[in-house]
Amino acid sequence: SASEEMDKNQITYFVSLNNYPNTSFEGTLAASKLEPRIIPFTSADFGTDPWEIRDTMEQDIVCGAKGLYIHPQLQNIRFANGRSRAAIEVFDNVGLPVVLHFGLNDCYYHQNSKYAKDTPSEYGAFSFVENIVSKYPDCKFVLTHSSIIAEDELDVMMSSAKANKWKNVYVVTSYKNAETIKKLVDC
Repeated sequence: SASEEMDKNQITYFVSLNNYPNTSFEGTLAASKLEPRIIPFTSADFGTDPWEIRDTMEQDIVCGAKGLYIHPQLQNIRFANGRSRAAIEVFDNVGLPVVLHFGLNDCYYHQNSKYAKDTPSEYGAFSFVENIVSKYPDCKFVLTHSSIIAEDELDVMMSSAKANKWKNVYVVTSYKNAETIKKLVDC
C-alpha cells in the first residue's frame, strides 16, 4: 500500500499531481482521505469554457485541493491560453501554488506513436513559462523537472529568473544531477 511504502522509505508527505483527463482530482482526493500524508493537487478540464473552469477550480479548493497542475503537452494547451489563465487566476487569488511542466521534450511517446501529435513538445518551451509567470508576479509557480533533459533550457530559465528577479518561481529537481542542483540552488 502507499502508506506502507511511505513508512518504509521515510516519506513524510508527497504531492499527488493528477493530470486531467488521465487522472482525476476525485481520485487524488479519495487517496488523500485514506492516507493523510498525500497532498492533493487538481488539474482542469481544458475542454470546457473558462467560467466553468473557474467554478470547478473553486470547488476543488473547497474540497481540499492544495494546488493546481498544468502539463501543457499532455493536456494540449498553452500556458497563456484563456482557459489555463482562468485556472491559474483562481489559485493565484487564494495564494495556492501552480505547478507547471517545463521542458521541450518528447518524453512520453515515441515519434511514431499515434499520440505524439496530441502532445506538442513546443508547449513546454520556456518562452511559454516566462510569458505566464510575467502575467502573475505574485502567484507561486513550481516548475517540474527543471526541463528534464535540456540543459540549455535550464540555463535560459535561470538567466530569466535572475534578470526578472523572480521571487515566486520554484523548481523541482527530479532528473537532475548534483552539479545541476547546485546551480539551481545558487540561482
